[in-house]
Amino acid sequence: MHVRDYRNAITFVQTLDGVDPERIGIWGTSYSGGHVLVVAAVDRRVRCVVAQVPTISGWQSTLRRIAPQALPSQRDAWDADRLERYKGNPPKMVPMVVDPAAGGAASHASADAWDFFMGKNAPEQDKWRFKKWRNEITLRSLEMYSEYEPGAFIERIAPTPLLMVLGDADVVCPTDLALAAFNRAGEPKRLELYPGGHFSAYTGPVRPRGEGGHRLVHAASAALGDFTNAVPPGLWPVQLGAAFHARETAHRTVATSPTVLFNSL
Repeated sequence: MHVRDYRNAITFVQTLDGVDPERIGIWGTSYSGGHVLVVAAVDRRVRCVVAQVPTISGWQSTLRRIAPQALPSQRDAWDADRLERYKGNPPKMVPMVVDPAAGGAASHASADAWDFFMGKNAPEQDKWRFKKWRNEITLRSLEMYSEYEPGAFIERIAPTPLLMVLGDADVVCPTDLALAAFNRAGEPKRLELYPGGHFSAYTGPVRPRGEGGHRLVHAASAALGDFTNAVPPGLWPVQLGAAFHARETAHRTVATSPTVLFNSL
């Protein structure tokens, strides 16, 4: 559904006054990092794509999140939930994250996922958000994730320019899967590798000691540079500051920025 939404959004923005329909790029992170790989592979209206810490293989990621001996019972749970939904009952919910010290089943069981979703390292002004957030996800979302294979499309992206932004220690969307996918992609392509895990793309410093500012600014700068270089100057400059929270970078280059569609879920 999100892949179709991206394509519908491309169609819509092409109808807007001041938008150059030949200068549309897409950006996605995490789950949507996988979506943009699929969209770029099947829709040649996309002139540049940036996939940040993307989902590459839902099945391979699932095998790393669920112990092999627990897979049969997980499949039984998926089947039982499907039957209950057929009967008109609400979908079963499971935790999105679990405290690694406590253990238990969840969509994400890594320590960095627990810290991120629970707001352990969030700025003081953002902590109110986590008081309202419910730590739950539908069980069927885990089943659907296990079926999703956006990495299977990566060979079809070229000749559309591709930038992949990866953490070198990502256990949520495993780094090795993303690097293997990048190696399969055709040219032109570029890899931006930062030190840290999956959520460091949103919260970590640019460098291990914190020199140079926020890592999201670093990732956004790389993305913005690729968007600017991949498509020739057009009609409507779109600043990415609001999208990436990289205001200084965006303001310096807004005069040559293409139209960018993005999603972060």
